[in-house]
Amino acid sequence: RNVLPTTNPSRGLFLFLLFNLAIAMSKFATTSLRNIRFTKSNDPPIHASHRGGGMDFGKENTMQTYRRAIIEAETQILEVDLHLTKDRVILLNHDPSLSNGMNIRRSTFEEIRKAELAANGNQLHLVAPTLMEVLDEFVDHQDLVYFFDMKSIDAVQPAIDVILERNLASRIIFGAVDPNVNEEVLPLAHSLEIPVAADFSTMQNLYMQFLTNQLDPSKIQHDILGFIADPVMMSFLQPKILETFHQAGKWIAVFGAETNTKDGIENLMKFG
Repeated sequence: RNVLPTTNPSRGLFLFLLFNLAIAMSKFATTSLRNIRFTKSNDPPIHASHRGGGMDFGKENTMQTYRRAIIEAETQILEVDLHLTKDRVILLNHDPSLSNGMNIRRSTFEEIRKAELAANGNQLHLVAPTLMEVLDEFVDHQDLVYFFDMKSIDAVQPAIDVILERNLASRIIFGAVDPNVNEEVLPLAHSLEIPVAADFSTMQNLYMQFLTNQLDPSKIQHDILGFIADPVMMSFLQPKILETFHQAGKWIAVFGAETNTKDGIENLMKFG
């Protein structure tokens, strides 16, 4: 697949490098994400769109960018950020507050939608959508996998309820940057055999354990381990740690500046 480049590294396309010769042995390989073909190390990576594909696709986390990511880029994974409104509607937006300053958690969905439509010329495709709106919009895309980045601990159980209601467990990845939210997600997701991506704090700890020869791969609870692929990180990241994670049956997610160019992507693939 073509990976569409973006000029904004922090908002660019995720590039998931799921290169693991032993992935077929993973407990999730046959029960979860069954629509993704897990590949050997010499095959193309899996493509995912972070916040709908970045600013080059339009206003991030809107139906506009989601449509372009799915239809134009043919993305395999759509990463969305989940918050819960005051009246318990799951809204997709990266930050806890909207661009107009409204705090999602302290506002009702009706208040948010009314204000956003007024600010965007009544163009529905430019406002923060609800999770249900997105699921309805792409209901025919049965091969699409969703990465739920949980921004609010309050949204965890409602998200689980939607997954069960719509029978989506085989098409979901969970993640959360906040370690407290991630800790809440982990057992609930694993009870449904949904893979979970590690938070930044966990990745720091794993890397320090590796450097000090204290890493026990069998004790890693998360299923997907992520790296920010920027020049600084790549300057001291060791291929051996990727090999260790692969051998433990873990998937590797890579995002950042190095995934935004053809040369960067090729270098990452060579790196492992």
